[in-house]
Amino acid sequence: MRTEPFLEKKSFLWAAYLYDEVKSERERATSFEQRGVGVLSLSGVLIALLLNVSRDMPLSRWSGVSEILLLISLASLVLSAMLGLLCAMPLLYGGLEEKRILAVISDNWLDPDFVASTQIAAVHFSVIKRSRRLNSRKARFLWSAIATVALGILLASGCLILNVVGKAPV
Repeated sequence: MRTEPFLEKKSFLWAAYLYDEVKSERERATSFEQRGVGVLSLSGVLIALLLNVSRDMPLSRWSGVSEILLLISLASLVLSAMLGLLCAMPLLYGGLEEKRILAVISDNWLDPDFVASTQIAAVHFSVIKRSRRLNSRKARFLWSAIATVALGILLASGCLILNVVGKAPV
């Protein structure tokens, strides 16, 4: 019996660590979702700005290359908005469903703390595993969204440079 208190304390420490990891993964998810909303907003603003600028630009200033750059830029910004939306979507991060939680608690209510702590740690571990997989997916969406919005900005800049500076009277 000498090792049981040690095991219980160790178990509680690991359970607390796993709980902190679950909390950390949920914070990462929230951060990715907020950044995804930011990319979505930026893309929307840039699309509106580009459409307004292109509408007000005289047709005589448009060249074939600048029109192609504008269209590719708009397509890139639309793609970045969709990727930002995918990143911002809340996903189901798992854990036990309510019925399963009730069953686990009621079936194991009288278990020693060590057993309960171990079961909770196992649930937290499965949540961490799923959360990391989903957060990795959100991270890929975010990186792709940032890259495509940057491409859209570069192409739009090239289009505007061609139209404004390239055709300026000498």
